[in-house]
Amino acid sequence: MIPGRHLVLAVLVSAELVSLGAVAGGGVWSGCAPSAGGWGRVRILESHVGPTSWTVLVADQGQGVELFVDGSPRHGLCRRGGQGIRCWVGGLRPGYHGLAVSVAGRSVVRRSVFSGRRRLSREVLYEVLLDRFADGDTANNLRVRPGDPAAAHGGDLRGLKRRLGHLRWLGVTALLLSPVWEARGGPGPQRPRRPSRAPGWTAPSYVGAAPLRRDRLSRSLGSPRAMLRLLRAARRRGLRVVLDLPRAGASLDGYLALARTWVTRTFADGLRVGPFRPGEERAWASAFSRLSASFSPLMLIHHGSGDPARLRTALQGLPPAARLLEESTWGRRLLEWILRGAPFRGGAGRGLGSLPQEVRLLSGHRWPVLSRRVPAGRLAVPRAALALTLHLLMAEIPKVYYADEMAGAAQGQPHPDMDWSAPRASPRRRLIRRVLGLRRSLKVLRMGRQRTWASGDLLVVGREIPGCRALLVANRSPAARRLTLDIRRLGWPATGSDVELVDRLGGRGFTVTGNRLTVQMRPLSVRVLVVTGSGARCG
Repeated sequence: MIPGRHLVLAVLVSAELVSLGAVAGGGVWSGCAPSAGGWGRVRILESHVGPTSWTVLVADQGQGVELFVDGSPRHGLCRRGGQGIRCWVGGLRPGYHGLAVSVAGRSVVRRSVFSGRRRLSREVLYEVLLDRFADGDTANNLRVRPGDPAAAHGGDLRGLKRRLGHLRWLGVTALLLSPVWEARGGPGPQRPRRPSRAPGWTAPSYVGAAPLRRDRLSRSLGSPRAMLRLLRAARRRGLRVVLDLPRAGASLDGYLALARTWVTRTFADGLRVGPFRPGEERAWASAFSRLSASFSPLMLIHHGSGDPARLRTALQGLPPAARLLEESTWGRRLLEWILRGAPFRGGAGRGLGSLPQEVRLLSGHRWPVLSRRVPAGRLAVPRAALALTLHLLMAEIPKVYYADEMAGAAQGQPHPDMDWSAPRASPRRRLIRRVLGLRRSLKVLRMGRQRTWASGDLLVVGREIPGCRALLVANRSPAARRLTLDIRRLGWPATGSDVELVDRLGGRGFTVTGNRLTVQMRPLSVRVLVVTGSGARCG
């Protein structure tokens, strides 16, 4: 064996993200070559991990290449090309792997990997503001003032790594990290509703929205080694890691090259990019096509002033995970229905396909957190819980913000510290865990034909897939309400016999008699009614 530098790739496999044809054939990537060096001098130009195979393209340095899987050398099919040496290894099993590339004359780097099969419709994102989440290393606390809401509080990558067990228990599947690069910022914790009206305002540096050094990891968050350890530990638990790279005024070519550099250096499972501008749809589609062909990351697009419909058209033909758009109007319309009595306009009339197109959000560090959007008072906590429950049940791919774990958490702060003194089984955390567990167990909550019916304070959403039907019933009133509904209004076929339904959230049973359903709804509550005996077909 020739001594060399080992670069062990940390990647998470998804059968929807990588096709076997792409792995075996592998188009040659061109343009925007990643910078040399970085966190390892072995230059990986492409890396695909499929359900049973691995393809890697290594820059040719005039030396041979050796491949290792789980510490053992593997004989792959390799060939030299214009860009480097492309190798293919088959026979991988789902589970943990260490994938290493050795080029003679280099030192050793070791990393590990978890490969798993998971449908895109099963994803639930969890957005983390690193500075406010958990402090795992006081040595990197630079200019930290925990009592000052406008200053940094010391959260870092190591602190997040120590809390991965909690996030796995909660039921999320992917972590969306706040920007990790070095950032500049200005004073003032209050973000105006429309920043364009306040041109002198800049985001606090701990948010990371205004980069100072786009290619450098912030020292206040940890070292490159801490980042790689976080990736390894997250994949050990089956969690994807997505990096947030806000555009922040950068030119399009430079920004897209930067996105590729971060994927090359970290081998993150995905990127949140944007916003895009009018007329840039074709350029974004071309860049995403090359990036998807090289690394197959999950791409979450934060749309700005551009036309989302035109961008979707330009992205047609790419893998589903490379063309997800972030939808921010959903949360606003849902809260308008709950808080202001407005007609429901949450986009529920459209069915959910097996290949999601949107990641819907209710709050985040770029938007007011949930408990700041709900007026304070006696009903603030149950109203926020109602909004969060409907959001998790109805979104194509829902996103949970870290502050939403804490009932009434904002307390006047736009970015509150995560409260780790609260018990793990607090009411809000139990609610999130129970709803996500129900969403995971019922396929009909993640896809299928959909119809809505609203009357007064009551909202009914009917979902249907072959062999399974379900009803989501919500009451926004602070008083109890009685629902009487002819199920044929939701497109259900007429039936001459009684149909038994069970509430999968509350456990109570109901009967449809003569095609009419009667349900007693508690104040500010949600029921998920599924036909009794259809569990296997609904799962």
